[in-house]
Amino acid sequence: MIYFDSQIVDLLNGHCLLTSHNGNSPFLRLARAADRTALFALSDGSLTPHQFRQHMAQLLHWQEQGRCCWLVIEDNDVRRRMEGGKSPLQFSVLHPPSLIGSGQLICYPHGAELANLSVVAARRGQGWGSRLIAVLTAVARHWQIPYLEITVDEANPRALALYRRLGFVADRRLFLPDGRTAIILGQEITNDESRIPNG
Repeated sequence: MIYFDSQIVDLLNGHCLLTSHNGNSPFLRLARAADRTALFALSDGSLTPHQFRQHMAQLLHWQEQGRCCWLVIEDNDVRRRMEGGKSPLQFSVLHPPSLIGSGQLICYPHGAELANLSVVAARRGQGWGSRLIAVLTAVARHWQIPYLEITVDEANPRALALYRRLGFVADRRLFLPDGRTAIILGQEITNDESRIPNG
């Protein structure tokens, strides 16, 4: 059970992002344990299945405590076509959700970050990454988080351009043990709710 206060649910519903407009189009919702297989497929492969299971359990626990907001994009069109004549319960046991993206807002004692943002290649360029970031930023605003960070591999110019377009600015570089360089970008969170896209 996810214990989000009603204002968060209202915030997401109010922007047509927690439920679908027509029941068919992709929509945003909170992640749940049943998404594990689909979320592992979306991940960057840096964790083993066992490590991912542990990581996911920790984040879902934090989500229950209001320290994390993990959103997924579910594609009902694919799911409905696959479902055929099966009941929704029977289908959900046999097939994991059809997820096309995911992103997290994680709160730490020292600050907050957007993490593990991903959209499947076939759905990139359709605004789903921007929508994930905008909604997670709206949740951060609701939680009165003053500053948000996001880390991106320097070799990923597409993601870097997206984050800059959404108002994030480079703060510092991070030199990773494998020789890569990451850039940590940050953004002050204002009370301007006009940045939330309306579905």
